Amino acid sequence: MKIKGLEITISHWDFVESLSEEEKTDLIDALSCEDDIIKNVTDQIVHLTTDNGSHGSVTSKASPSTPLSLATQEIAKNSSKIATREIKGLKREVKLARESAQEAWDKYHKLQSEIRGY
Repeated sequence: MKIKGLEITISHWDFVESLSEEEKTDLIDALSCEDDIIKNVTDQIVHLTTDNGSHGSVTSKASPSTPLSLATQEIAKNSSKIATREIKGLKREVKLARESAQEAWDKYHKLQSEIRGY
C-alpha cells in the first residue's frame, strides 16, 4: 500500500489477498458474470488466448487438470447439448417473430378492409 497525499493506493493483488475465503468466493462469483470476463474466458477456450495474448494454465488434453483445460474438455463433452439448446432457442425466437409478423399483417389487412368498407 502506498499513501500519496490524501490518496491511498492499494494493489489489486494486495486487495485480493486481504479477503477472507468467503469474500473471495463472493468476488469471484460476481466477477464471473461480467461480460468482459466471460469474453476473455471464452476466447481462451475457443482461441487458446485472450485478445491480448494472455491465457490461464493448460495441461495435457489426455489428462486435463487445470480449470481452463477442464472447462475446455467439459464444453467439448457437452457441445451437442449446448448446440441443441441454442438451436431450440433460435427456433423459438423465429416462431415468435413469425407470429408477430403475421399478427401485424392480419391487423394491416383488417384496417385495409375497414378503410375500403369491406
